[in-house]
Amino acid sequence: MSNSAHLHHLWQRWNTPLKTIVKSRNAQLQFPNLQEKVNSRNGDHLVYHLSHPLCILNAPQKASSRHKYMHILVDGHFHFNESAAHPCLTHAGANVTILRPQELDNGGLKLILVDALHFDVESPQNGIRKGFHPFFHVQRGTSHSDDVIKKVFADAEGWEIEQIEVDQSAKDSIGHPYLRIPTPQLDLFAVLTMVVADCFCNPGVVPALGSGGDTNAEALFSSLLNLLTETTNIVREGDTSRELRARVQAGQFMSAAHWYPEWSMVQ
Repeated sequence: MSNSAHLHHLWQRWNTPLKTIVKSRNAQLQFPNLQEKVNSRNGDHLVYHLSHPLCILNAPQKASSRHKYMHILVDGHFHFNESAAHPCLTHAGANVTILRPQELDNGGLKLILVDALHFDVESPQNGIRKGFHPFFHVQRGTSHSDDVIKKVFADAEGWEIEQIEVDQSAKDSIGHPYLRIPTPQLDLFAVLTMVVADCFCNPGVVPALGSGGDTNAEALFSSLLNLLTETTNIVREGDTSRELRARVQAGQFMSAAHWYPEWSMVQ
């Protein structure tokens, strides 16, 4: 099986467990297709991206919430070398946009920006890494235009685009956009895992609404962790992940210092 086929197969395997977990909290999941295109800068490297942001409707603020609901968009992309052996991942990015829905007097829908984060998995350019950039990091900042958000929710809920308003005025006040916080590799799959854990699984066993039974949140979440880490996940790590792991092992301790390219200057 080719690298491309592996990734497409993996993406489809996430559909069922994600929907099961999301529905257990009476929320809805719009699961997009994975698409690919050739990176114009390098014909050997393909870019994989979603046909539209993955959309979660009526997600609880946390698993124990009963009254505070939000709409969540999760998006991302992968760059990898189709002809390379594992690891083939060269670069990746992901983002989360959290919106508060508000019904309007005219029957329309207003989506108000609550928070927005984007996650970078960086690779060296021509063998050189950006100075003072953690290899993997998260920053605050919006990722989608009003038009993209309107289109996603119009398709998800059957609205006309003209019925939807988007208010992203909070983008200048949600946080400092230039502070890069070191993270593990938070690609699209890892970010989905994070969202599921905090919004749908914590705490413990979550009642399966309307089913009369229980949904074993731990077992369902463990199935996502297995998909995230199993060997068939060809994007679970790339050269950058291996470099970071080698730094930690060589130093015999784990420190945020290992995330910065300047660490090599003190060895």
